[in-house]
Amino acid sequence: MTQNLLHQTSCPLIPRAPLREHTWLGVGGPADFLAQPQNQEQLLSLLNALEPSTPLHIIGAGSNLLVRDGDVKGVVLSLKGSWNYTRIDPLNPHILEVGAATTDMNTARAARNAGLSGLEFMIGIPGTIGGAIRMNAGCFKGETSQCLLDVSTLSRDGTFHTLYPDQLQFAYRQSQIPHDHIILKARFSLQHDDPELIQERMKVISKERQKNQPQAVKTSGSTFKNPTSSHLRAWQLIEGVGGRERSYGNAQFSHLHCNFLINNGNASAHELEHLALSVQKDVLNTSGIALEWEVIRWGLSQEETSQ
Repeated sequence: MTQNLLHQTSCPLIPRAPLREHTWLGVGGPADFLAQPQNQEQLLSLLNALEPSTPLHIIGAGSNLLVRDGDVKGVVLSLKGSWNYTRIDPLNPHILEVGAATTDMNTARAARNAGLSGLEFMIGIPGTIGGAIRMNAGCFKGETSQCLLDVSTLSRDGTFHTLYPDQLQFAYRQSQIPHDHIILKARFSLQHDDPELIQERMKVISKERQKNQPQAVKTSGSTFKNPTSSHLRAWQLIEGVGGRERSYGNAQFSHLHCNFLINNGNASAHELEHLALSVQKDVLNTSGIALEWEVIRWGLSQEETSQ
């Protein structure tokens, strides 16, 4: 891939874009290109210009992402503009359509405003609908797949698809959406309810989140998935090996919720990943449980980039 890509597509591109500006952890090296299409025409133009061998990564809010300090090869795609919206289906008032770039919190608020119940839990998820669907995000006993009607995607060859939940094999924090599919929008089938009652349920979730999860800090949410092979949750296993008190450079686990990695200043991605890996190793050695990453990791280390 060369600089020629800048002249082969109508899609806005930023070369050597520093991804630390696009992640909640505030770390990350540069992407070869950051693509920010504002509409479908620009997105199709980008896909048409990409060589099949060019890596394509999709970023939403960057709230569940650890980008390493070296390069991210290829194109990082950030949907904005046309994909940030909510609307009620004009033929069925129980159906809420949501663009992939819409935040989960704004989705919850849109459902409440329409008197639709089922997505209250999303008020506690700091991400976008595209990411929520791909990882089946959830909290407070709710999961994205529960009310999902269908998902519209675009594959790299420029083909549009409609995918249904029974095709996607949703499970705890995962789905089988093909990796080369870009999520464009989703539709949720919800139940009518009193907006004031919906708001009260959302308030309870927000208060619990504020009480039990770190606020106003550089974090990525849950670092590891809760293991399905144990009754213990990830934070309990981390606490069991002293993770709550552990730090490395400017990286630490939150004292409030020790499954949350925190950039406690100007931490590097290396410091954050090293700390998490050391805790993961200690949990495995003491309990035999292999914690699985929930945070997605991209890119090369600085050492790999310089080789």
